Amino acid sequence: MFNEKDYKAAFSKVKASEDIHMEVLNMANRRQNRKNAGIRRAVALAAAVIALMAMTVTAFAAEEIAGWFQSYFSRNGEAVLSQQQEAYLTENEQLISQSKTIDGWTVELRSAIHDDTTGYIILGITAPVETDLDAKYDKNGDGAIDYIFGNSSNTAAVFNEPVTDLLSAPDGVELGCWGWGWAEDGDGLANTKNLVVNMHPAMDRSTLPPFGSEAEYSICIENIVWEYVDEEYKDELMNGKYAGHGAVRFTAEENERLYGEEILAEGTWDFTVTFAQYGEDEMRKIEILDAPITTNAWFYRPVGDDWGYVQERVMLTSVVMQNLTVTFYCEGGEGTPELTNYEDDILNPYVVLKDGTQIELWSYGSSGTDYVTLVAEQPIVFEEVDHILLADGTIIPMPELETN
Repeated sequence: MFNEKDYKAAFSKVKASEDIHMEVLNMANRRQNRKNAGIRRAVALAAAVIALMAMTVTAFAAEEIAGWFQSYFSRNGEAVLSQQQEAYLTENEQLISQSKTIDGWTVELRSAIHDDTTGYIILGITAPVETDLDAKYDKNGDGAIDYIFGNSSNTAAVFNEPVTDLLSAPDGVELGCWGWGWAEDGDGLANTKNLVVNMHPAMDRSTLPPFGSEAEYSICIENIVWEYVDEEYKDELMNGKYAGHGAVRFTAEENERLYGEEILAEGTWDFTVTFAQYGEDEMRKIEILDAPITTNAWFYRPVGDDWGYVQERVMLTSVVMQNLTVTFYCEGGEGTPELTNYEDDILNPYVVLKDGTQIELWSYGSSGTDYVTLVAEQPIVFEEVDHILLADGTIIPMPELETN
């Protein structure tokens, strides 16, 4: 079963369309926020110094990288991908295969896919062979570290350095939300990983079709850095000056000593992506409601002196299923609806297949207050679907499909 905590940790850099910027009190808080990042608590991306150096560009045969999304989605959830799911991915994956190498670090733009509501981009990161990208401590066995990009680093955020977004949309396209996270690439090597970008354009506020041939997105990685924390000095502060304190706000001088980064590869990796390789025909979608129904939704709002989730009854007026997403249109309630139950353990809706397999749906973002789009942990093949199971137990049956 897909674990929402793992998802939020994986897509650890999330940015909302309203450009909400949280104040970063210190690196430790920033790292914890990143693990629990959600669209409501959007994290500001930050940039380090840009130093462009010579780059080598290499193109690989498309056959050598086929199946990146099969590898990615097969690791989401416990179910093995069906032949129909694999066929969908094979037919719709856009193989790109462009790479640049700087200072021994290669970033490869591998492939992209979309369902006309959400889009994914996979980049492969290859470090020098002696590098372990999963390492959590420095070579002396202490000092928490993290491999990161200069324009997404915690250090840059702490010191309020300029921001260059890893993903930029073209004029005429507004991103409702987007994020990125690390994923295994399946080759078993410690020095390689995939970087997966997920984007959800605000379709109703975009004047340019977000997945059309004219919509060209920019990917920019500025420097690769090794972040570190002076754990000994942090312990000294927490056991001394800040002993017994709850939330701690370090001074600028303390932050400067606590947190730092080492540039491992200095330069800029930049690419452009469009999602129109297979033309601009409308992607497959289906309305699965034959009449409005009521269900529970949760709204994040002030509760007393704090914030929390409030449950209310809403009316679902439309449920639109696509191959990677399901969008629910609601009436009632105040604010943006959530169909995930956060009251006890996190409980998400599911797409339930005819063989009993469940595909978990998790909240990724909404561009308005009357609908919410949920992202499927694995591709949805309409012919395999029996019903949708909502968090409060409501069942929405799949209608009979028209046959050609």
